[in-house]
Order: sequence, then C-alpha cells, then structure tokens
Amino acid sequence: MKILICDDSALARKSLSRMISEQYDADLVFAEDGKQALEILSGDSIDLFFLDLTMPVMDGYDVLGALPVNTYPTRVVVVSGDVQQEAKDRCKLLGAEAFIEKPFKPEQLIAVLGAGYTNSPNVQTKSSEPEIDPDLKFKELTNIALGRCAALVSDGVGDFIRMPLPVVGILEPSDIEMTIHDVLSQDSLNAVTQRFTGAGIHGESLVTIRGEGFPTVGERLGYPLNDTTNNELLLNISNLLVSTYLRSLADLITVSFTLRQPVLINNHEKELLSQQCISKSAFTVEFSYQAENIDFQCEVLLLIDMKSVGVIYKMMELF
Repeated sequence: MKILICDDSALARKSLSRMISEQYDADLVFAEDGKQALEILSGDSIDLFFLDLTMPVMDGYDVLGALPVNTYPTRVVVVSGDVQQEAKDRCKLLGAEAFIEKPFKPEQLIAVLGAGYTNSPNVQTKSSEPEIDPDLKFKELTNIALGRCAALVSDGVGDFIRMPLPVVGILEPSDIEMTIHDVLSQDSLNAVTQRFTGAGIHGESLVTIRGEGFPTVGERLGYPLNDTTNNELLLNISNLLVSTYLRSLADLITVSFTLRQPVLINNHEKELLSQQCISKSAFTVEFSYQAENIDFQCEVLLLIDMKSVGVIYKMMELF
C-alpha cells in the first residue's frame, strides 16, 4: 500500500507517519505543499492521499480542484486544523472521501484504512523527518488552535472564515518595529491591545479590525449594536478572538491563560506606537481572519517576552 502525506508542517508529517507505521504495512511518500503532491501523484500510483488544507505554494482546495491527475483510483482524505463545517462540506464536494480533524487519533486512521494492512514491522519510507525545532511545533499547535477558533467564529457569524498560515518565531527589535508600524499605519482600522499570562508565559496582543461589516459580525456574535457603542463592540470582538485562540491553545498544551481587560488604542497612541523604538527581541505569533462574504478583516499580533521562550520550548518537548 502506497500512501502520500502532504502537509507543510514537519510535525504533522512526522506524527501521521509514525502513527501509520505503528499499525500498517505501507510505503510512505511525503510532500510539503500541494504542487509537490500533484507532481508525485502524476508520476506514481498512490493508494491513499492524506492532504492538509492550509499550505503555502498551493493549498488543499487547489489540489482537490486539480484532481484527478491520472487514472489511478487514489483515495483522498483531508487532515486539517481548519474544522469549520463549511471547510468540511467544500472538501466533500471537491471529492475528498473523509475529513480528519487535527490533532488526529489512531481510531480515525483505523476508520479510514481499515484492518487489512496492520502489524507489519517493516515500513518503508522515501524520506525521513529530522528532529523538529520548537518553533515549528508551536506553529503547528497554533494552526490547530486557530482552526478551532475560526470554526467557532464561523458558526456564530454564519460565514466562512479564510485563515492564512500563521507566522511564528522570534523577531529582532527592528523587525518588531517594522511589523507594528505596518499594522498601525493602515487606513480605516481600529486597534485593541490586551495583556495575557499563564504558566510562566507573559505577553500582549495587538488586534486590528477593518471593514464596514464589523457591526454585522458583532451582532451575529451576540453583541447587538443598539446595546453598545462602536468602541465597546470592537473591544468585545477583539477579546473574543484573542481569548478563543488562547483557550484553544491552552487545551493543546494543558495550561491556562488569564487575560486583562482589552484597551482601545486611539489615533495618537497608534502614532506613538508605530514610531517607538523597540529595544528587546520577542517571540511573536501573527495571524489573520477574513470573512468571505462580509466586509470584515482582522489581524492579531501576539508579542511574548523572551523570558517566556524557555517555557514554550520546554512545553514543545512533549510533542
């Protein structure tokens, strides 16, 4: 049995391949993006294709739309952290046989693969995964947490939420200055900041919201405009986005976070922030959400102090 695993996350590829190798006699092949996967499918007979959705170069939706690329009857199973119901429905319409939510479980693989290939000690692979660094592990967990957050927002808003790949890693002071300046210098945006702490991790979020549809989003999320001002609405939406992400991440790494009250940044403060000189590096998480049919976009930047990095890396040793 030949299996292709396509995922930009080294952690996801390693976890899935290990889980398969413990149970099944399979020849495993790997791709890091959709373009690589299509090239492999074009030249090889793949029995089962595990496909991620959110990837660089060519995402899972584009791959599904390009299939089939040969006459071999390849079974396609989507494995993704984007667990919006709309995402699942779209994958099924595009021909996916099944949808497995990250983090995946052995019983989900058994349901897809069945029991016909089990208990072989000699699993062949065409590539081996090196040890994965903590930043990449944290990025994968962040992607899963974002997928859960997007699903909750999507259910509440009644619209599909586009979710690009998060950017995770340590930024030097000059890069942080540039990032904050780029975020705050955009026109027609509202900015909210909020501090958080938990299990030795300390940080601050910067959320920017754009689009004329944010009152619609707020109302559908349970914050009717006639009961609150625009500023309160922005604070509520920002708090929901940050707290939902942190709660989802906390479930994955078994910690809890405490958030302070969000604060709206006025125009004068935006100017001061965009011009300030940063003297220290920081561990950053940057992601965005965009509603598909509502004029609503938001960007979230989490700045985590360097004292917390050791705590994060130690947690990543468990994954």
